[in-house]
This record gives sequence, C-alpha cells and structure tokens, in this order.
Amino acid sequence: MSSFAIGSNPSTIHAFVPQQTTKGTAGAGHAPVADTYEPTVERRAETAAKKTRRQSAPVANRTLLHPGRSTSSVAGVLMGAAVLLLATTATAAPVPHSPDLYVSGFFTNDVQRFHGPLSATPGALFSAPGKTGAEYATGVARRPWGMVFGPDGNLFVANQQGGDGAIKRIEGPFGANPGAALPAPGQSNDVFVSAGNYLSVAIGLDQNLYAGSSSGQIQRFDIVNGSALGAFTSGHSPASVGGLALGPDQNLYVASFNSCVLPPNCDGTSGEILRFDGKSGAFLNTFVANGTGGLTQPGGLAFGTNGDLFVANQYVNNGPTGQVLRFHGPLNAAAGTPFPAAGHTGALFAQLPAGLSPFNVAFGPDRTLYVTHDQGVSSFNGRSGTSITPNYASVQNARGLAFYNGAA
Repeated sequence: MSSFAIGSNPSTIHAFVPQQTTKGTAGAGHAPVADTYEPTVERRAETAAKKTRRQSAPVANRTLLHPGRSTSSVAGVLMGAAVLLLATTATAAPVPHSPDLYVSGFFTNDVQRFHGPLSATPGALFSAPGKTGAEYATGVARRPWGMVFGPDGNLFVANQQGGDGAIKRIEGPFGANPGAALPAPGQSNDVFVSAGNYLSVAIGLDQNLYAGSSSGQIQRFDIVNGSALGAFTSGHSPASVGGLALGPDQNLYVASFNSCVLPPNCDGTSGEILRFDGKSGAFLNTFVANGTGGLTQPGGLAFGTNGDLFVANQYVNNGPTGQVLRFHGPLNAAAGTPFPAAGHTGALFAQLPAGLSPFNVAFGPDRTLYVTHDQGVSSFNGRSGTSITPNYASVQNARGLAFYNGAA
C-alpha cells in the first residue's frame, strides 16, 4: 500500500512507495531480507494459460481486475471514466494569468504596470481600468520607492519623502477597483501609514508590514489597519535602510548604508548587509561586511531560487556603480562570501550600462533577474548574469518593482 506525506512546500505531495523485497542478504547494519516468493513451474504454467485465455476472449466479455475491488465490466469502467471526464471538465479551474510587473516612478509619482515575461506580449503596457498607457496608479506619493504586495493582494508603496503619507496602499488587481487609493481606517486618499520616510517595505513572518526608513529604523505595522506595532529590530542600529528581504532561513536581511554627501570631505560611502532574527528581531550578525566583494551602498535585496543573495549595489561615493552583486546564501557552507558570475571578480554578477545604478532587484516567474534604474527595467539571466533585455520596461527614474499574479 502506498502512503502520502506533504513536504515543506504545501503545494508539493511526495508519495512513498514501499520497495519490493528481493532475494539476497542484507547490507551492513540492516536486518536480513527475507527471500521473495518464487512460483513453481506448475504455477507459472497455470498463470500463462489463464493469460492466454483472457487475451483471446471477446472484448465485450472481458473483465477488469483490480486488487481490493470487485471486477467491473469494461463498459462500466468506460462509463465511469466518461462521467469523471465530464465532471472534471465542468469544474476545471481557469488557467491563471501570467504574473505582471509593477514599477514605481520616482519623479512621476506613479506605479506603472507591464505584461509579465510569461505572457503573450512581455513588457507591453498594461494600464488599470480607466487609465492609459502603463498607468496603474497615479499621484501615489511624493517620491515612491520600494513596493510589496501584501497577503491581501493589495500593493504597499514606500514614500521616500513622506509629507503626504509615509506608506501608501493601492488596491490590487483582484480588487473591485484595481489601482484605486485604499487608505487605512481614519486616513484619506491612499495613506496607509501617515508619518515617516521609508525606502523599503517587506512582509514579515507574521504577515504584517515591515518598513525600513532613511533614518535606520525598521518599523512594523498591522497589515489590515496600518496601526503601529513598534520597532522590530534590536541589538544593532542600521544606518539608512536601502532594502529588506526575508531569507530562506526565515531571518530578516537589511541593506544598511551611510551615504557620503560631499566627497572627499567625509569618510565615503559605506554599507553592509545585516541579519536579524525573523521572529524576535534580535541582531544576529553582519552577513556581508562593508567592502566585501565590492559592496559599498546596498539597495534592494532578493534571494534566488537556490538561496543566494543578490544585492543592488547603488553607489560608491555618490557615483553609480551599475553593479548587481551576488553572495552565497545563508544555507550555503560559504554563507556571505562573494559569488561572482563566470568571468567576473569580487561579487559582481551583472553589470548595467555606464552611468546607471541599480536600485531594486527581483526575480520574475521565469527565474530571470529584473533590475530597476533611472531608465527603466533591465533583465538578466538568473544563473549566468548575462543581459537578456536591456529595456524590458521604459520607466523614467524607476525605483521599486514587484511581480503579482492577477489581471484586471
């Protein structure tokens, strides 16, 4: 008899089928294996004769044998299969829509949407109902930066300059009014969190909203009503928080940087990747130290399918680097060490054209790495780092990006 167990991924079912024993002796450390039953010559001859008679019988008179079940006529089986096919066809779920790409425009104060890479028209403009071009939400914030979709399917946008709301909430593509303002109770317009200046947002293990500010604080907010739940991290204070990401070890990773304003009259840009306990917020360690593999001013963070960490290395002394860096992930024996793409040194994985700096990174449903910069969104092979589409989406001063499954 077969048994079934659900693995760590709830969508994956693993079947465990007992192995048939074979004649022989056990290996070291195992109990002896019993001899298997071997039919006699007479028994084999009888079985062969029955098989011959069964194969030569008219189709209408044959029966289907199934262990543990009574015999059924072929006609009955076919009728049952036809009924099952009709029922399955009638209740079949529709084919899901390809996840689309959402991008925030820093100076245009909007969120734009483009068809995802698995659609029939990758990168094509995809406006919300009642809007044109690629417009999904307009008048979002004074300076929208990082974005994340919540477990409720709505879009949360960090506002770098604050003033008219630190975090905005936009109705997601499954809502009644996709792209419409969705304020928290007691707020107006699209304001979800009223005070603060945030560059990055993420969803925590508790399914609440986490936000990293330009002042180094990481705050937690109720995902439903936006009420403040207090500071999350403790034991170490980041500088400006350029990016947040939950790792495969269920800990929170923070891109911390201290930007040099007037070089050379300061110490220069410095940055690091910090790791905090994903449940308690307690500081664990510096996962990547300043200067490691060329790390200077980290921005957006993303973990690849194999658990490695990808970092948008924004600037060095206020000059663009154009670099996306890669480091071995926390489940690797070489965790936190540089992992360059073939042909590169340090931690260099992908290189943008000269004069451009990456701001945020995200993996698409095609396992391709997507990177925002001042001219839009570029895509790179998620394994080799080679350029795929230099201009997947044209968005002036693109900052945040997120993929989400849903058409509207």
